[in-house]
Amino acid sequence: MKTIDPKSLSPSEIFRRLLGGKLCRELESTSPKILVINPGSTSTKVTLFEGLEIRENFEVHIHPDEEDSSESRERMIRLWMEERGIRLEDLMGIAARGGFVRPVKAGTYRVGEEMLEDLKDPEIRHAANMGVKIAMGLRGDCDLPVTITDPVVVDEVELGARLTGIREFKTDGTSAHYLSHKSVLRLCAAEQGLDPEDCDMVSVHLGGGFSLIRHSGGRAVKVINAFSGLPSANRSGSLPQHEVLLRLRDHEISIEDLSRWTIREGGLLSLAGTNDFRTLLEFQKEGASEEQSEKIELVLDFFAEKIAEGILSLCTGPDRPDFACLTGGLSRNEDFCLRIEGKLGGLLPLVRVPGSLEQESLASGMALALLDPASLGDYRKERDSLSRLRARENRLIDRPVFDRPVLRRKKGSPLHNLEEIIQATRQRVQEVFRPTIAIAGADNEDALAAARMATAVGEVKIARFLLVGEEKRTRRIASRLGMDLDSEDFRFIASEDPVAQCLELYEEEACHVLMKGSVKTEEILAPTFRWLKERDRLPENALYSHVAVFERRELGKLILLSDAGINIDPDSEEKRRILENALFVARSLNLPLPRAALLSAVEKVNPRIESSVEAQQIANLYEDRRDCMVEGPLSFDVATEREIAEEKQYPGQIQGNADILIMPGIDSANAVYKTLTTSGHDAAGCIVGGGIPVVLTSRGDSALTKLASISLSLRLYFQRVRESSPPKS
Repeated sequence: MKTIDPKSLSPSEIFRRLLGGKLCRELESTSPKILVINPGSTSTKVTLFEGLEIRENFEVHIHPDEEDSSESRERMIRLWMEERGIRLEDLMGIAARGGFVRPVKAGTYRVGEEMLEDLKDPEIRHAANMGVKIAMGLRGDCDLPVTITDPVVVDEVELGARLTGIREFKTDGTSAHYLSHKSVLRLCAAEQGLDPEDCDMVSVHLGGGFSLIRHSGGRAVKVINAFSGLPSANRSGSLPQHEVLLRLRDHEISIEDLSRWTIREGGLLSLAGTNDFRTLLEFQKEGASEEQSEKIELVLDFFAEKIAEGILSLCTGPDRPDFACLTGGLSRNEDFCLRIEGKLGGLLPLVRVPGSLEQESLASGMALALLDPASLGDYRKERDSLSRLRARENRLIDRPVFDRPVLRRKKGSPLHNLEEIIQATRQRVQEVFRPTIAIAGADNEDALAAARMATAVGEVKIARFLLVGEEKRTRRIASRLGMDLDSEDFRFIASEDPVAQCLELYEEEACHVLMKGSVKTEEILAPTFRWLKERDRLPENALYSHVAVFERRELGKLILLSDAGINIDPDSEEKRRILENALFVARSLNLPLPRAALLSAVEKVNPRIESSVEAQQIANLYEDRRDCMVEGPLSFDVATEREIAEEKQYPGQIQGNADILIMPGIDSANAVYKTLTTSGHDAAGCIVGGGIPVVLTSRGDSALTKLASISLSLRLYFQRVRESSPPKS
């Protein structure tokens, strides 16, 4: 492991590496006096540079009885300046440590009104925020330039490094020790005779907090910041998320506990009882028992491994960095650095730059501004430009590829909600083919709106559409909806009798499903039923019925309701056919053993209530069926609420968990249907029983309902094909 020790270099040699030979010669000839103000959590480092040399060094410590503030620190510095005879008028500038201003790219910036305004409400409270205030207080009313260099809020990361596993959470390059990182980049590049822009490396700052940066092209393209990355002296770093969530859920810990551990009392302090690695290392050599020494070894290995993992995590990409560099206070301990080298396993050369170059970096930033004023960054311009760039990137990151979740499910698993019906249909369409739906009377806004969603750009399209009817009116409505009817998803077929035309198209196998447009419901159902009967294409005992599929979000399941739209007062045989239609729909939803409840006003047969008698008769017919469970009579509450079923001591197997509700008649069915829809339960619906699924949508349907209804009809088409196909030998 190579070591570049700043202590072995004179200030002039350090400046030459940071600024280059030409600027250093100019600096040496002019010898400007530059005061550097660098506040830390418990003290402020103050250095007076004259040309290439350090003339004075001082560290301001706050008295325990005195309130820590920029004013108190400024007062102590002013007293020191008076004692040392340092006059403000002899200075060429004050270089201050930059605090949490707004994000900018790396460089040196002159302090102005915009920066001072931004520091009034910094994103993070930190001692670094005092630097500018102290410097401006010392300067007073004179025009002495005050600069900051490479503040902690530098943000140069590339777009890909900003993503996390949740699009609402994004990373950036801020909250890293940029003064340290940028100085070791320039120092290491100079050692190799390279321009910093040609040096590809990872720098690791090991101070009170740890931060890591991948440098490429002179930019900090990937960053592990000091707050949420690695564990350090008193910060926990990343934690096992699942365990944290469980403990929060069970109230074992609070948000305050979590905040305290992650920011102030985690890391080394939690693991070893000290926030000082030097204390731990010295105690290991002198005084530690065997057990304590074993724990210290465990902790040191843990930190070394985490640092090595962090370094390697920044090495991804087409080009591997040339080396990694360790700097900061902990890098002074060579043994610990050798631990890290061992954890890297020879995968990357390691360079050690022990200590800190922060004072020299701040002074060189001011010197560069004095010698080359054009090098000064415009804080407001860079701040606003970066803000606009990140806003554009955020819009891209926030935009999902799919407007709805595309959730792959194991083939044949039960569907639990309308979104799953839609996504399972998309998957089926991709596996087989995209069916065609013929809209009878395409000049209908509800039907066209549903067709638009089924063919949306950027989604897996689930159907093609034949627009049967009057073309001019259809195009006018489509234009209002923003639809492109000239795409391959649509084809116009002019007709004065849209239903008859749709049936001809079905006969020619040009379409697979029918959809109600501007024609009335009875105008499409009766002719279709008659057409199928005349051609002997009706299933045995066929009966049209409407099946609604509702979401029960609180139970995470679907429940089917029939018949709320077609049959007014079905007799016992018609109810049995309605039940069979509903079971067909249930099979298309992959329900393995659908539980069907034949509803009445009571749970026991009452001869005076005809629906209870019929319910029992139908249930008796299904006693030996193994593909479903049918019970009746049941009341609505017993069929849908477990607690009520238990309270009423209902003896059957359907205990509030019915999958299918067969209603006594259209009055009760329609009342329940509308009660559910108006109370926020989303539903899909379709007309079944004739062999050709028929889609009905209405103005009151939500976008989800319309798309789910089309998806359901396509699943019924695929289900009918599957059940009518002979089994493979």
